[in-house]
Amino acid sequence: MPIPPKFPSGQEMYDSIMQKIELDLVSSALSTLKEKYKDENPKEKEARKKRYNLAFLKHNKEFKTYMVKLQIETTQYLKDARISLEEKSRAKDEQSLTSLDSQIQAA
Repeated sequence: MPIPPKFPSGQEMYDSIMQKIELDLVSSALSTLKEKYKDENPKEKEARKKRYNLAFLKHNKEFKTYMVKLQIETTQYLKDARISLEEKSRAKDEQSLTSLDSQIQAA
């Protein structure tokens, strides 16, 4: 049987994508942002907001790409699993027919 594709949790998926884009926005960092940026001025805050918005747009694009890849992998797994099951069934049928044929010839 083929090995099924791995499905990460929502948080694992989010973090695996976001860590390549904006480390401030990975789930483990979110609770630290208030303290980290407590002294920033309004201009810096606005720049960070824009950076975060861009990061979320990039994340969404990467997420869509990831989901397409996962769908392709899942579809391929289903095809491979079906082929594997059909081959096992065919081998079992052939074995049964061979056994039956041997019994008939021996009689």
